[in-house]
Amino acid sequence: MPSRCSVDEAVISPIRSLTRRTLATISLMLWPASSTCCEPDCTLSTLVVMSCLISLAASALRCARLRTSPATTAKPRPCSPARAASTAAFRARILVWKAMESITPMMSAILRLLSVIWPMLCTTCCTTRPPCSAAWAAVDAS
Repeated sequence: MPSRCSVDEAVISPIRSLTRRTLATISLMLWPASSTCCEPDCTLSTLVVMSCLISLAASALRCARLRTSPATTAKPRPCSPARAASTAAFRARILVWKAMESITPMMSAILRLLSVIWPMLCTTCCTTRPPCSAAWAAVDAS
């Protein structure tokens, strides 16, 4: 039994030291990664604007549904399908035209967010890969 314990100890000892070195390298990675865990202030204001624009578009869509003629969904008279279809198409065109007013600022907001996301991406790329020393130590331990 004691000989088996010494064999286990011989296997566990290098793993213990490897674990300590890995913890040291992880703590070095935590500091740069901490800047990416919080949402930048500028994204909050952008998201609020986008949320308002989406709400406006949704309410416009609800209003458009209420204005849609029942002739487009019910069985129309033989002479009215073309007129009902053209009326629905005209209303849809107006809805899209009005939605363009909210789409343009939303696209600008998304582009502003991309400028904030890029530095976060650069930071996380550096911290998600293990340091070379930890990778080499892991190979040595195995």
